[in-house]
Amino acid sequence: MIGAWEPLTDDENDRAWDEFDARFRFVPTGGEARPAIEDPDPSITFDLGPLRAAGAPGLFRASWDAVEASARRSFLSAFGDDVTLLILDWQHVGYRLRPAEDVPPPVAPDGFPLLPSVLPDGDYYIHATPDLNEGTFGHPWERSLCVFGPQMVRTLGAELRSWLPVLRERIDA
Repeated sequence: MIGAWEPLTDDENDRAWDEFDARFRFVPTGGEARPAIEDPDPSITFDLGPLRAAGAPGLFRASWDAVEASARRSFLSAFGDDVTLLILDWQHVGYRLRPAEDVPPPVAPDGFPLLPSVLPDGDYYIHATPDLNEGTFGHPWERSLCVFGPQMVRTLGAELRSWLPVLRERIDA
């Protein structure tokens, strides 16, 4: 156990990815900037390009931290302090995360987390409820963040819409 971060067993990780693959029709893009999942309904996919294009390292870091804090706040406000999230990191071990525990993941010398964040930084990252009905999908090459599920779209989606461009939206009501 790493604080609030509990590693999944290999079997748990494999089962979680199998379920994610089947539900979202996940197809790795091989480094191409195109969608890797079938956008769920409801969902909003945001363009993360402006975060990196900001140029100033301080502004990039502040924007990164703002998205992370917004995601944590959204999960907690939607599901309460007892929520445990499923964290999947493509080609790596997954985790269970209890975001109410104020224990951040370990960080690298550059200040970025060593465990998967909501924002992709080289791998696909999923933060979701265990039933995969609500969460986020970070795509490293498309530089996007898909927010899915009614409660996450209503909270995190609405907040990010105020300052990040929307790439795609699927809300069929």
